[in-house]
Amino acid sequence: MRSPCCSNVPQKEPTRRRHFFLMSVLLFLLPAFTAYAAPPTILLGVQAEPLVDADSVGDGVLPWALEAQGLISFRTLLEETGYLSFLADLRAGLMFLTPVAGTDQEQLSLELGFPIGDGKLVGQAFLHSSFQGTIALERFTIPEWEIRYFFLDKPGVLNPYLAYTGSVQIQPEESTDHLSQGIMIGCEYQPSYLASYGLALEASWEHWYESILVTETGTQADDVRNDLLLSLTGTAGGIIGLYLDWDVTLSVLLRLSTANRYLTLPAVYEGDIENSLQPLLKARFSWSPSSHLTFEAAPFVGATVYFTRSALSESGALRDQTALIVSLGGLFRTSWTPDNLFYLFLEVNGEKSVVNTAEEDMDASFLRIAFGVKMTLQ
Repeated sequence: MRSPCCSNVPQKEPTRRRHFFLMSVLLFLLPAFTAYAAPPTILLGVQAEPLVDADSVGDGVLPWALEAQGLISFRTLLEETGYLSFLADLRAGLMFLTPVAGTDQEQLSLELGFPIGDGKLVGQAFLHSSFQGTIALERFTIPEWEIRYFFLDKPGVLNPYLAYTGSVQIQPEESTDHLSQGIMIGCEYQPSYLASYGLALEASWEHWYESILVTETGTQADDVRNDLLLSLTGTAGGIIGLYLDWDVTLSVLLRLSTANRYLTLPAVYEGDIENSLQPLLKARFSWSPSSHLTFEAAPFVGATVYFTRSALSESGALRDQTALIVSLGGLFRTSWTPDNLFYLFLEVNGEKSVVNTAEEDMDASFLRIAFGVKMTLQ
C-alpha cells in the first residue's frame, strides 16, 4: 500500500539505518574501468565488522557481523579500439543480534565502449543491492544506467560529451521508492597521464511513484511527489610521484520538490519541504609506499540546506529556523601483503551528522570497523 508523504517515516529493522550520503562516497571507491585489456581478477575474503550508531548506543548492544566476500572482474578489448569491462562483488554473512540476522550486499557493473567517428560511445549498467540488509543499511535495490557519447576521444584536448542517466531506488519503506532520469552535458580533459579534470552539468527528474502528497487539511491528495534536480560537478585527479593517486569531486545540487507534509502537533501544513541546496566535497587518496603496503582514504563533507522545511524541537514544536544537516565522514583502508596473494586489511568508515531538528533519521551518525583477510588470484 502506498503511504502519504506526511507519514514518510522509515520502518527500520534493529540497528539498521540509512547512510546513503556515505554510500555516495563508497561508490566513489569502486574501480574505474579503462579501455585496456587485463586478465580476470578473483578475490576471496572473510571479514568481521562491529558497528556503533545511535541505535546501538541507545540499546547498549554493539552489533557485529561476520561476512564472506567473492569478487571477479575483467577488462577485455573488442577488436582494436572497443572494450568490455565487468565486475561482480558479492558478500554474505551473519549479523549477531537477538535473533541472529543474515546480511548480504551485491555490486554488479558492466561497461561497454567503442569508437564512432572521432568520438566514443560508452554504455554503463550498475546494480547495488542488499536483499537482507547490511550491518549499516536497510534492504535496498538500486539499478543505475548511463549512455554517454564523447564527441572527441583524444588525449591532451577538451573532450565534450552528452549523456543520458537513469536509476531506480527501491527500499523497504515504499514511499521512498523513486525513478530518476536525467540529461548531462560535460567535458573531460587529460593533459597527461599524471592529471585529469572534468566538469558536468546535469538536469534530472525524480518520480516518487509511491509517495502520496497531502492537502492543506491533512487528507491524502491525488498527486504523488515529483522532484526536479540541477547539479554542477567538478572533478580533478592524478598521480603524484610513483605512489600517490588522488581524486577530488566538488558538487552542488539544487532540488525543487512537490513534497509536502501535515504536522498534527501543532496542526500545520508545510509545502515544498524537500526544496534544498546540497553541496558536497569528497576526495580519495591512495598511497603505496611499497609493494606490500597500501593506504587509502576517502573523506567527505556535505550539507543539506532546506529552504522552507521547519526544524522541530524535541517536543515536536516548530522552531524559528529551517532544517539544516551537516555531515562529515569518510573511509580509511589499509592492507598489507607478504606475497601479493594474501592480504590483511583494516577498514574504518563513519559519518557524523550535525542537525538542528529532532526528526527521526535526520541524524545518521555511525562508526563501522572491518578487518579480515583476502586472497587475490590473477
